[in-house]
Amino acid sequence: MSKYKGMLIWLGGIVMLGALWGGVYLTQQQIQRREANNPQVQLAEDVAAKLNNGTTPGAVFTTPGTTIDATHSLAPFTVIYDKNGNPLAGSGMLDNVLPTVPMGVLTEANGVDYNFVTWQPEGNLRFAAVTVQAGNYYVMSARSLVEVEKLESQTLKLAVIAWYFTAIVWTIVVTIVALFSEKDFATKKWFTTKRLFGNGWRPISWEGWLIALVVPAAIVFNLLRLVLLSRRPERSGPEFLIETTVILILVGGLMWLVRRRGGV
Repeated sequence: MSKYKGMLIWLGGIVMLGALWGGVYLTQQQIQRREANNPQVQLAEDVAAKLNNGTTPGAVFTTPGTTIDATHSLAPFTVIYDKNGNPLAGSGMLDNVLPTVPMGVLTEANGVDYNFVTWQPEGNLRFAAVTVQAGNYYVMSARSLVEVEKLESQTLKLAVIAWYFTAIVWTIVVTIVALFSEKDFATKKWFTTKRLFGNGWRPISWEGWLIALVVPAAIVFNLLRLVLLSRRPERSGPEFLIETTVILILVGGLMWLVRRRGGV
């Protein structure tokens, strides 16, 4: 296998693995986002049913002390609007007033069972909002996306880690296949002892460059994984040292074998 062919095969596999795990993340992210519309669908449809049965907007929310501060609460809330988009009654407040929404959020519910959108009224406030038409009214039920977005972020991190580990496996497989397919396997040099910038071996084959690029990347990525995902920060340092030592031992063993067969 030639130097450039080997590198292209390896790089193509890395890109395809990235596309695979990216697709898994996007699919899961869409599932999580759609699940964020519950229980708003039920809440909005229940209020719409009351309005369709003749209940006035003011009579829908009659339990005292149940108003939700949507700025800080994760609880779902519901607001009733007239055909012009004016809020009439509701169980949630933003800055101590019933929230208003763009008319498009409301009118998109015309002729369909319900319409759902991500509504961002201000700053970092983002809500999963569901709108239902009820005669001369619109009913919107919404809840904060704070916890959902945390879950999406965690899913992204897990997808990146999965790509990282499958990329390592792919690298090992490509290297092994390439080694045993080389006609000059017993004598081909990966590195020369000529120093590069005053220190270390210089890669002279695609296998050498692969090791030179992947090993530092693996160590750095492992550090980022521990920093971003560790639930016990006090254990991150020792865990990083242990895993880095294992990586270096494996690479050192490989380099020893390469040197034994004259590949340096």
